[in-house]
Amino acid sequence: MRTILPLPALLMLSTALAGAPGVNNLRVTTTPSGAAVKALRTDTPKVYVLADVNGTKGAAAQVVWIAESVGAGVPPNTEIDRMKLGLPVTSGRVVHNTLTFSLSRPTAGWPKGHYRADLYVAPAPGANVPARPTASIGFDVR
Repeated sequence: MRTILPLPALLMLSTALAGAPGVNNLRVTTTPSGAAVKALRTDTPKVYVLADVNGTKGAAAQVVWIAESVGAGVPPNTEIDRMKLGLPVTSGRVVHNTLTFSLSRPTAGWPKGHYRADLYVAPAPGANVPARPTASIGFDVR
């Protein structure tokens, strides 16, 4: 009997076999293991971006935090910060891990507006992160 895999399973399998980076379940939370949110308050102590990443062990992942449109004299699409992590080195060629990135509240609180986190995943150890984001997610501060 032949087994035919559905298209999403085939895509995940081909990504894993090729060692190409993949990102699933990208989400914004207010705690390291919390539920996904689309908006946060100005007094939220810390914002987290979590991503389930498939990639080659030892490759780098980076998140760039962007203030897309927050007013308060901040130009549109201003980079706030960036954080780089390595994919853990485990047995096997491809790793499947949840990466956690965080950004603390500014002293005066989060300016109201729209923000974005761009995630970049390098294809292999020692390779530069790509010029275009592997995945992005937006959130609002109200």
